[in-house]
Amino acid sequence: MRAAETVMGVLARPRNVFIIIALWCAAHFITRLLLSPVLSLDEAEQMLFAQELSLGYRFRHPPLITWLMHLWQSVFGLSGAALFAFKYVVMFLGFAALYQAGRVILKDEVLAALATFAFSLTYTVGYYPHIDLMHTVLLMSLLSAGLWNAAMLAERGAPRDYLWFGAITAFGILAKYVYAVFPAAVIAALLFTPAMRGRLWSWWSVAALGVCLLLLAPYGYWAVTFEYSLTDLAEGVTKAQATGFAAFLEGTLALMLALGEFTLPFLIIFALLFWHAFNARHYAREELHYGEVRLLDRDWTHFLWVLIVAAALMMWLPVIAGGATAFKARWMHQVLVALPILLFLFVKRSGGMAAFARAAWFYILAVMAVAVVAIAARFVAYASQENGCKNCWEYQPFAWYAAELEKAGFTQGTIVVDSLGEGMYLGGNLRQRFSESRVLIPGYPVSVFPDVREDSRDCLIAWLVRGEKNPMPSPSLIAWLEQAMGVQLTGGEKMGGIDARIGRSDFTLRYVHIPGGAGQCH
Repeated sequence: MRAAETVMGVLARPRNVFIIIALWCAAHFITRLLLSPVLSLDEAEQMLFAQELSLGYRFRHPPLITWLMHLWQSVFGLSGAALFAFKYVVMFLGFAALYQAGRVILKDEVLAALATFAFSLTYTVGYYPHIDLMHTVLLMSLLSAGLWNAAMLAERGAPRDYLWFGAITAFGILAKYVYAVFPAAVIAALLFTPAMRGRLWSWWSVAALGVCLLLLAPYGYWAVTFEYSLTDLAEGVTKAQATGFAAFLEGTLALMLALGEFTLPFLIIFALLFWHAFNARHYAREELHYGEVRLLDRDWTHFLWVLIVAAALMMWLPVIAGGATAFKARWMHQVLVALPILLFLFVKRSGGMAAFARAAWFYILAVMAVAVVAIAARFVAYASQENGCKNCWEYQPFAWYAAELEKAGFTQGTIVVDSLGEGMYLGGNLRQRFSESRVLIPGYPVSVFPDVREDSRDCLIAWLVRGEKNPMPSPSLIAWLEQAMGVQLTGGEKMGGIDARIGRSDFTLRYVHIPGGAGQCH
């Protein structure tokens, strides 16, 4: 057992933990490169909107990820590899921050490492973000940074901890609105943990609020200018309906299922290996002091419990107040980001590695096995779904489409993609291959896209359909071209279609090519 503890201790040293996290991210990065070069929906969205720095883009998603992507692309270019690398750098930083939060709370590098690896054992963090997702990856990383900061604020309470609390809160909200649940839950946890309550009664708390509001102000101004409403957005996303017992029951059950699904299969593995960590008889073993640290394990346990429960109750409020009925597991990060640390805090209070060395080894084996299975599943899923895919976006031959468009005469200018039929896929993937062109999509302020370049040449209008359907642009696209771009289609433009066979389905990239451009499209 001592040998096992020694080896585990070596593996859990900070440098080694960072190397393990980096290797895990690198393995998924390479997997992404080896699979389809086609950008997923969230990836294509960032490729599309990161053409320009703007206070805001689409109100459904706040702009921080797009700002960062714009800066990243200005250095590393528009390739898919650069975009994938950005995603995994963000992911690495998030797991590193989570490990640091675990070290502050658990005071045990081995248990902090085990808690960090927990999320690789969940579908919502260990698998789904590698298929798609960009905003949620940034959200999870900022939640991890927020947890680390909250732990330092509770333990040290230095002025910089308060200022970072305000800044990270603002960055989190600019990453995804739902982040706001987390700092509110942190405040509740500090308030209801007697040993930490004093941290709230400081003028630095006011400074933290000021930093947060100052950083949020520009985006808030943009949202107010375009008359966007967070309430309307929340009602649409959660499918809020008339209040009543049926809606209340449906929404409550959906939230409970989403919370449970978020933890799987980690929670099952933990329960099988560490079930006797909840034996309260062992809790008296905890030390009264850890060097100069005043907080006890029971204080951290209380803090994390309140943090999780308060966040869950806030997620429940739309059910009570607005009749929300739809929740997804990938919306639960802000509730359960601290759960693994809480569970391994119980392990520590029940004897730590001395009592759970064998269980910890099985846990590490499970982490390694699930990581291998997750990567293998990516290849199996990609190879097996082509013949039965619906829209087949990940299999679309965008390199072929781009080559054929160049043969037809379009090499540079303005590309307008139809917003119908998941047009962001088309827009983002075309921008990747026509890096000198600007790409626009209807439905969003024209101001979020670049102005016409002086050397722009042609106008291209593109939409992707199955087979021979929709030989002409949709009426909504024609109306937008006329009103927003001053483009009148006369029927004399060059029109064409590029056919592709994917599995059992035929697709056609249809386009209208206007040499020399028209209106604001050139």
